[in-house]
Amino acid sequence: MTRLFLLPLLLLLAACGSDYEGDYADDPYGDSYGDPYADGAYADGAYPHDAYADGPYQQGPPPGGAYQPVAAGPGAAGGQRVTIMDRGLQMPRGTQMVAQGWNLTQNLATDPNTGQPVSQQLDIHGPRGELIRSLGLAPYGPMVGSDFEQTWRQLAQRGVQLGNASFGQMQRSPSTEALSVYRRAVEMGGRKGFRVEALEAPVQGTSNGQAIQGFVYVIRFTSPQMPGGVLQASAVLSTADLLPQTLQVFAQMANSYQPNPQFEQRMEQINQAVMQRQTAQHQQRMSANQAQFNAHQQRMAANSAAFDMHNQSWQNQQRSNDEMHRRTINGIAGTVDLYDANTGQSYYGAESGYDSYWTDPSGNVVGAQGYDNPDPMRYNQATDYDDLYDQGGYDDGW
Repeated sequence: MTRLFLLPLLLLLAACGSDYEGDYADDPYGDSYGDPYADGAYADGAYPHDAYADGPYQQGPPPGGAYQPVAAGPGAAGGQRVTIMDRGLQMPRGTQMVAQGWNLTQNLATDPNTGQPVSQQLDIHGPRGELIRSLGLAPYGPMVGSDFEQTWRQLAQRGVQLGNASFGQMQRSPSTEALSVYRRAVEMGGRKGFRVEALEAPVQGTSNGQAIQGFVYVIRFTSPQMPGGVLQASAVLSTADLLPQTLQVFAQMANSYQPNPQFEQRMEQINQAVMQRQTAQHQQRMSANQAQFNAHQQRMAANSAAFDMHNQSWQNQQRSNDEMHRRTINGIAGTVDLYDANTGQSYYGAESGYDSYWTDPSGNVVGAQGYDNPDPMRYNQATDYDDLYDQGGYDDGW
């Protein structure tokens, strides 16, 4: 599966950037995508306990000379520039303007061994209850059993935490397309073969009896090399009278993000190391499988020759002994021998463990759990030689 290198570079829409390892088999919906707001609420600003305060992701100063953030000064709505830290890699991701009177709460951590997100909390609170929140990222598609619509709605419902929350239809987002961070994502995604889309959907609900409105913003990444895709979402929420101003401040702060080139370089190195490990592991598995297959073929060829010799010499006198020998060999090899009464063909060394077996004119054998023909127009049912012997019809198939 193609890995997404560009997501770490997007502190998306509210400095909420993160990275994603795109091998679904490694944890498509595991704890890396847990809900950081499971016990929180929009109104009172209650956020989860910092699970990494005493652990390996303690925040520390960046290594000497690694990255010097822009000095604090006026910016979006007269605010100041703050550093967005990655506590897993112990280095800044970049700097972000925070408007005057607004407060940023962050708990971002990347696993330095896998490049996967460990913690993705990033919220910016306004002075009158406004909220800009990262909703995280998630894969979707047949490999994970969830389509795009289900996935973004699940992230949104979990993240906005509004009473009676309702969401409109997801559609193109011109306001997101105008952001510099989105244009950068499109440029970088295009170089790596990704299609990048900016989408938005309105949201409304209540908090402490007060009507709340806003938008869920989604940036979607798709590639011809992978089914489905990956989406990254954020939300902007406020009362209706404050929403236009909140959206304006949101755009100003999003456009103010300055990435740390050394963080991007570190993520690229982690991604390359992970890919190298995966490639090496794949090659090892392929070599082991080939060796196992060759050994199995040799065993089956030897077994088949021995069985034919015994059958020709002692068919009548040693039938019982031959049958015991055949079953013993199959028990060791984990295989079964089959007979197709429709064609008179025998098949040796099919993988055991299935309820029924089916063959086609090309000599292919398919095992099935249950007794339904996988394709009645193609397959005939084959009989296990064990069953033929037990039913007294051994000679008919031998």
